[in-house]
Amino acid sequence: MSVLTLEKFSIFNDKKIEKNFEYIPLRDPLEVADLPIRLGTHLRKLDDIKKLENLPINIIEIKPEQFSSSEKLFLWNKDTKRFEKNERNLEKLFEFIKKKKIFLQVHLPDKFDAKDKSYINLSPGENQDHKILFQCFELLEDIRRECNPSNELIVTVHPPYSILKYKFKEILEKYKLENIENHLEIPLEKKKEIEKEFLLNANKFFIELGNMIQDKGWNIKIGVENQAHSSKDSWNVGNKISDFEILMQNTPDSIQLTFDTGHSLLSRDEQEEKILRFREFTEFAKTYKKYLVNYHFHENDSWTNDPEKQSYKADLHRPPTDKIIPGFKNYHLFRCVNEKVPATLEISLSKIKPPELLLLTTELKKDLEKLSTKANL
Repeated sequence: MSVLTLEKFSIFNDKKIEKNFEYIPLRDPLEVADLPIRLGTHLRKLDDIKKLENLPINIIEIKPEQFSSSEKLFLWNKDTKRFEKNERNLEKLFEFIKKKKIFLQVHLPDKFDAKDKSYINLSPGENQDHKILFQCFELLEDIRRECNPSNELIVTVHPPYSILKYKFKEILEKYKLENIENHLEIPLEKKKEIEKEFLLNANKFFIELGNMIQDKGWNIKIGVENQAHSSKDSWNVGNKISDFEILMQNTPDSIQLTFDTGHSLLSRDEQEEKILRFREFTEFAKTYKKYLVNYHFHENDSWTNDPEKQSYKADLHRPPTDKIIPGFKNYHLFRCVNEKVPATLEISLSKIKPPELLLLTTELKKDLEKLSTKANL
């Protein structure tokens, strides 16, 4: 099998954008030659399975916290302090996966539903949560063996940003910060100190999780996902290269990266920090000997300097296009073919009509097949 080269695509011969689209290989194509090219969507409820049955996809990525109360796949039992599977709902999911020969992926939530209709917040950034999260991954490996015994399970995990919101008052008390109502009011150096604490805790978690995956022989890969820039109503970490330098330090091979195009569009430079666009992300990955295990493809209107439009709501999760995501159908899909990175459409199925979804996935499959054909010329 020959290896795909960039010279075959006109976009990479355009001197105006050559620097921005310099291809930085992160994985030897021969190492993943036996893997199929993967294309799929998010799944946020079991009822949406019927929307996917006729699509040309071979992956789904479930978002467990989005499933309705009657469709939950697993729940936290506060009495036993264990996660418990909902066998009936899982069987519905497994039936679809086996029928379509689907690769299963999981987007790990920050908020987990409990059997008593309440929920618990869990974060890699909180040391006391680690033991429970390890148990969750044990359950996910059990699910993988039941539905995809020969396939690797890719789990995308957020950096510890949500904890900055739900423990905001505790953080202010711990760091003796008074008369603060919004994270934007926290002095910069103090803010960096707070963020570093949670990032170091998350690094500890990823190291221990990676070792556990290796020691127990679990067939799981973790993709730590880049985040959007902080806004007035959202204090984020995982949106700067310096954050990932802490998060990924000394992590085992099972701890890798997920790149989210929508979050990248909502990034910007701050305090001389490098913007977390794809070029910087791949340069970081190359330096730390990491690679992508997942793409989240979606778009929005990009970052704005208008404070009134800076919100988590700006992450619109629209279908991806070349117009908004430069090089999407060449540069990014090129990596999906050359390094077999799953192309996951993180779009809202409720906001796209079935014929439009079929057209989108059909066209993307054709684009991927064309790139694959060129690789074998």
